Amino acid sequence: MNQLTIILASAAAAATALASTTAAIAQPPVIVQADAPQASVSYADLNIGSGAGQDRLADRIRGAARDLCLENAREELQVTLARRHCYDTAVGSGLEQMRAAIAARESGVTLAAATLTIRGR
Repeated sequence: MNQLTIILASAAAAATALASTTAAIAQPPVIVQADAPQASVSYADLNIGSGAGQDRLADRIRGAARDLCLENAREELQVTLARRHCYDTAVGSGLEQMRAAIAARESGVTLAAATLTIRGR
């Protein structure tokens, strides 16, 4: 099993776990992966029930992923590709958590924290 398959399987399992969160066990949406760079993205000041709030959170996720994984430097192709993969993974994990938080909000579930933890690689 390659690293991408493991990452996708981990993300799918985490998304399934997040979707089944109940109000009695309110947890912040988090995807956990060992040895991966991570960043926290708060949405406590946003109304994720609105399109504007969702757009702003998606922008924050992309910005955090860019800060986490990309830099403006000349590098070997392998390093550039690894950084891009890190960015794509971090954005994907953040957007998946955002969708889970929106779904939880729409179903009346109150999450314990309004913060996403995105991870690259």
